[in-house]
Amino acid sequence: MSFGVSSESKIRGLNFILGRIVGLVFLGLAIAALGLFADIPPLYFVITFGVLSILFGFIVISQVTGLGDRIVNVFRSKKQTVEGNPGHSPNPGKHHGKGECKGGMKEGHKMRKFKNSYVFALGVARGATPCLKIMILVPLLVSVDILLALAMILVYALTSTVYPVIGFLSGSLLRSVEKHALYVRVAAALILVGVGVYSIINVLTTLHPAGGF
Repeated sequence: MSFGVSSESKIRGLNFILGRIVGLVFLGLAIAALGLFADIPPLYFVITFGVLSILFGFIVISQVTGLGDRIVNVFRSKKQTVEGNPGHSPNPGKHHGKGECKGGMKEGHKMRKFKNSYVFALGVARGATPCLKIMILVPLLVSVDILLALAMILVYALTSTVYPVIGFLSGSLLRSVEKHALYVRVAAALILVGVGVYSIINVLTTLHPAGGF
């Protein structure tokens, strides 16, 4: 995500970064709490980690390639075919007169008032969403106490804000390399899938060496 250089955009960028830090803190504390209150055997923990890594990898691939949207559209079209054509679908914009302009301007003003809160919430959601960072956070936080986990997640959150800050200050630079973003995301997702598969195979072969089955 990139922002411009106007004062309003700077405020939104700051809100997004702060929201992302808050989201990361929530995620990190949840991981630490899981380690404190759940006695997970190493075998089940590693297998669960591997399965989730593979799942997240395929989710990322489906999102960046549009595969998920195509699947949803297929099911949606089938549902519409089964339900049948309800008839003429009125054009909602056809019946709006000039009187709607003032209402639209008022709604736009309200949206601007709540935009900063929306951007902050977007940052929280971005920070709290488990993805590639889960591979870094779980080994670090699952076996430490809450205070140490909080300190570690704050350090991680601050150091990992480099990319949002670059996007905030150099939006044009990121736009120039945006065409390569798809390949980077797909490669990262494939790495995530590979790590998940390797984790599962490694723990199974460690517990049951070749010839031990």
